[in-house]
Amino acid sequence: MYFRSLLKVHSRYGLSGCCNLKVYIVPRASAKRSPYLTARAATEMNRIEKTVDLQKNGGLNCSQAILTAFGEQFGMDAETAKMLGRPWAGGMGHLAETCGYLTGAILVLAQAYNHNDEGKAREEVFKDVRELFSRFEKRRGTTSCKELLGADISTEGGLKKIKQEQLVKKICCGDGGIGQDVAEILEELLS
Repeated sequence: MYFRSLLKVHSRYGLSGCCNLKVYIVPRASAKRSPYLTARAATEMNRIEKTVDLQKNGGLNCSQAILTAFGEQFGMDAETAKMLGRPWAGGMGHLAETCGYLTGAILVLAQAYNHNDEGKAREEVFKDVRELFSRFEKRRGTTSCKELLGADISTEGGLKKIKQEQLVKKICCGDGGIGQDVAEILEELLS
C-alpha cells in the first residue's frame, strides 16, 4: 500500500525520477482540522499544500512549484512547468525583484484566460493580476523578493545570509509563508 501511494504521488507530480519527494500520510481526524484540505482523501494534498511542498521537499523553486501545482488543471505537464518557472525564482533570475511565486501565478492566470477573444482575455487577466498583487501587498506589504526575505539574493552577502539563516525555508515555504499566501490568493481568483 505504501509503495502504491508513493508511486501515485510521484506520477501525479510528474516526478518519476525524483527521490527527494516526501510522502505524508495524514490521519483523517487531523485532516478535519486543516483548513486547506478538501473533501478528497486525507492523503492527497490540495494545490496550496502542493505548491509549498514542491518547493520545500520537491526540489523546485517558487515559480516552478506554483506552476506545477496549478498548471495541471490547464493541461500543463510538470516538465513544462519546471522549464517555464526556472528563470523566475529569486525575484526574476536572482535579481531580487518581483517575487517568484507571484510571477509563476501570473503565468497560471494567463492560462486561465486563454480564449479566442484576445482583447477580452487581456482585460480579464490584467484585472486578476492587479487583484493578485493588491491582495498580496495587503498581506505582506511588498512584492519585492529582497524586501520579503530581508536580504538581497542578487548580492554575495545577501545570498550568504539567505542560505545561512535558511530564509527561503522559513519565509517562503514555511507554515504561513509566502508560497501559502500566493497559492491561497490564486486559488480564490481561479474559483
